[in-house]
Amino acid sequence: MSLWQNKAQEPPGECRSDLWIADKLFKALREEYKAGGKFPDPINKMNWDYSDDPSADLVAMEINGYDTTKGRTALYNSFGLLKDDGTTACGDMVSGAHKRVAELIGHGKINARVYGVSELDGMGVIYGLEDSPESYGLPARPRVPVSAYVWNALFRPLRVVVVFAMGFILWSNKKDTESI
Repeated sequence: MSLWQNKAQEPPGECRSDLWIADKLFKALREEYKAGGKFPDPINKMNWDYSDDPSADLVAMEINGYDTTKGRTALYNSFGLLKDDGTTACGDMVSGAHKRVAELIGHGKINARVYGVSELDGMGVIYGLEDSPESYGLPARPRVPVSAYVWNALFRPLRVVVVFAMGFILWSNKKDTESI
């Protein structure tokens, strides 16, 4: 995970950003995997073509997803807009899942499919399934249950009240804490 915040000041000495460290670690890991290892394809074939000092903005655009026919500036606002035809990119999760499913189909798993790209407008998790979702205990067409909407409608206002109450309690005890 890499933090994405505005830089308050230049780091002292040899300090580097999280992204710089992750970049160096990944490149070193890729070098190790070139010699082989268990399931090296995800590492060796990952698109990681950043300079020696990668840009957090560029990485965020890649993760966000964009239209490859229009360039990295044509960002998507929904995971559900991603396609498997090569005209979109998104941290390579979707295309990687489709490549894996194509391999499974090539090995005779004719029911293989990608699950999670369009379900619930993108669930944030992508599965490459060898069989139907039902065989894994997953719904074929998942829906957000009505109880989740009701729960959210009832407790959202309560959360606001609790936050304000905690703020008031802390503010009202300010004199007691100042004497400590």
